[in-house]
Amino acid sequence: MRIGLYKKIIFLFVFCLICSSKVYAQMEGDGYNSSKAALEAYICAMKAGDIDEMLSVFAIETYAAHYNLEQTIEKTGTYTAQNLLPPTNELAKQLNIELRRKEVMEEIRKAYLFWPIEVGGYSNPYEIPIPVNSTAAAFFDELFPLDVKSLYASIQFNGEFYMLNELLEEQWDSYYSEENTIIRERTRECLGADEYTSEAAALKIDFPFLSQTLEENWTVLFMADTVRYGDRWYILDLQGEIGKWLGYSQLTGGWGK
Repeated sequence: MRIGLYKKIIFLFVFCLICSSKVYAQMEGDGYNSSKAALEAYICAMKAGDIDEMLSVFAIETYAAHYNLEQTIEKTGTYTAQNLLPPTNELAKQLNIELRRKEVMEEIRKAYLFWPIEVGGYSNPYEIPIPVNSTAAAFFDELFPLDVKSLYASIQFNGEFYMLNELLEEQWDSYYSEENTIIRERTRECLGADEYTSEAAALKIDFPFLSQTLEENWTVLFMADTVRYGDRWYILDLQGEIGKWLGYSQLTGGWGK
């Protein structure tokens, strides 16, 4: 009788433990051995059109766990609703992870939208008006004349990365100035990271729709900031610092010409 009672007590304890706790699936992967390996993994996931794999290359849980909110507030002198929450309890920590996930998904979405906006030649991608006497269906047919997923599948990458001094030839002195070095170090401290750097890959796109107006095997830039926590590298954001120095819009999602 006692053995049966003990079994019931143990079962009830385990059942309550399961019901009172929530297990969240981790979104980020295990990280990579180098910054270039992280960007290459993202390119492979993009080529495959695998959004879960794209998401997993970014620092998400690790980013939220290491982010130095106090340092950020001291740096900017203000706290906004866009900032992470003070991680004082499990709910706040989980909300921070979800906020980071939302930021990452917006990066992935911007990269997707780059091509219809670029091919369409829209000067103000923040707000694209529907032509007079047009329908929404006709507008979307015009805005998305190409299948971006198929375009992604046509990406060719042979492992070629650009040297930053080649891309930033005119801005090199400013990029490595004492002032910008201090800014980069403060950014690293806010991230709570051991290191962060920019990477730029050379991609070739062989897509029939583009070949009508562009050279075959058109070579484009794909840029990202990468971040290291411990010995593992992740993507921080697409485009990143190098894209800003080259004058690209934040809406390019890492793409450049």
